[in-house]
Amino acid sequence: MRISLLDPGLQRQAGHHFDLDFKLARWLASHGHKVKIYSHREIKEELCVAFEPFAPVMPLFRSGPYVNPKRYDNYAGELIVYQFQSQTLAEDLEQVSASDLWLWPTITAAQLKACSIRGVKVPLSACIHTPVVSDEYPNGQIWWRDAFLASNRSLTRMNIGAIEAEHRYDYLPLTSTGRFSLFPSYFDGFPDAVSQKEVRTVGFFGHQRGEKGAHLMGELVGQLLSSGYKVIFHDSNRSCALQKRPGLNIVGFVPDLVTEIVKCDLIILPYSPDRYKRKGSGILMDAIASGVPSVVPFGTVLGRWIDKTGAGTQFVELNCNQVMAAVENAKTNYTNIARAAHNASLYWKKNHGLDRFVSRMLDV
Repeated sequence: MRISLLDPGLQRQAGHHFDLDFKLARWLASHGHKVKIYSHREIKEELCVAFEPFAPVMPLFRSGPYVNPKRYDNYAGELIVYQFQSQTLAEDLEQVSASDLWLWPTITAAQLKACSIRGVKVPLSACIHTPVVSDEYPNGQIWWRDAFLASNRSLTRMNIGAIEAEHRYDYLPLTSTGRFSLFPSYFDGFPDAVSQKEVRTVGFFGHQRGEKGAHLMGELVGQLLSSGYKVIFHDSNRSCALQKRPGLNIVGFVPDLVTEIVKCDLIILPYSPDRYKRKGSGILMDAIASGVPSVVPFGTVLGRWIDKTGAGTQFVELNCNQVMAAVENAKTNYTNIARAAHNASLYWKKNHGLDRFVSRMLDV
């Protein structure tokens, strides 16, 4: 099958776009599909080189998904960005060559609307990774409703969904058709995960930024080292200037992050409880899939995964004292938590993973 993989967010290594798109391109190529990747036009050269064995990269899109509407107007910024991106992307999509399927690993409302304006005549499959409403887009329901209504009128066949159950609950009422898929997670985890014994090494992973507690990292890492823990600190975008210290291992971009995650006995995700109420984490999914316990914020999508699996502990407020208390709680109850994490990884491998994710996305 000829597949156009479209992602205006594919520009640099940090974040989930490259990781997911790379996994998809490799899987699709290995299963005999002919893939073309359409990325942001300012994609980094090293990403194009990485994709070469599997698919050519066509730098195409002028507008990426991460725009703060208030940069344009405090009142009408959302509308301005939505209309501008929809029209600009629709114009860019005119350059997509003939294919049998348009595959959007990550889609936004403006991108879905652009497909409707373009009038796509082939099946479309897409995954949503963000909540309907956010601080940047408090009126997100309007834009998604408009995009869904437009797509229902103009697209022939569409398979759109999300990985997180909370997202399905929020998006399904906006579709007007009642069709919204719940995809398996694409994270495979480590193939030979074993139950951990005690907490000696803790880890921080991902694209470090404000909503992920970047402002606490210096103090938090210092307290962990002083308490006798070894720390693996992954900073894919090199945005945190931590000083090298005994017991601290700082790593940059890692092609297969799970190989670092399984070196840890505990993963710490000091994320904002407000920002992650309806937002998931690929790092947490990799940890669960690999049987590694985690510390996460309570009252969030992440916290509900821990409630479901028992594979970790939670903090209520984002500050060093509460995060450290959750770490010590995990250490005290580690035998039970580690057993639960191991059991969760066994269940995960039977129900999730890249094979199941791609199979569901191709079922249009």
